[in-house]
Amino acid sequence: MANNVTISVSSSDNASTGLLPVPLDPVYPRSPNLGGQSVYLRKLSTFFQKLGLGVYNSQTIITTGQTRASGTITLSSFAAADTVTINGTVLTASATPTTSAQFLSTGGDTVVAAALALCINNNATLDGQVIAISAGAIVTVSCVIAGLIGNLCSLAISAHGSVSGAVMTGGVDGLSGVISHGLSS
Repeated sequence: MANNVTISVSSSDNASTGLLPVPLDPVYPRSPNLGGQSVYLRKLSTFFQKLGLGVYNSQTIITTGQTRASGTITLSSFAAADTVTINGTVLTASATPTTSAQFLSTGGDTVVAAALALCINNNATLDGQVIAISAGAIVTVSCVIAGLIGNLCSLAISAHGSVSGAVMTGGVDGLSGVISHGLSS
């Protein structure tokens, strides 16, 4: 398993850097409103160069060794009207799903597990909280945010299956360090 490294920078002079909170999106590499990713990446590069020279007063927090909490949902003859609950969001199996909180209940447990994973990943309430993948009749749900906080994500199933536990497990905060740059003001 690869280690994740998270870097968070807080500068005393973010306004003068010209940085925008723009996500890097390979589908839209040249947004006309923002000047494209290449402009953003150049500004980000310039910011880090100046940061290294001490032009800006900042603190960089580097975290390594974080892991995401996860849990599994195992289906066994899952049927219409059976439910899975994640962090209080109820997802219901249906032969004819019509809402984002419903998923297909027909086709066997492998098909239903794939439909459940898709439902979890496309649910607006769960967006930013968890992600899911399926393999056979098992759905693995992982907290999006790494660390101990994910161990609070709850899992439940109404019938025809089981969950690995009432809450996800395995989330670890990892080790953090702070690097200060520039002169204190």
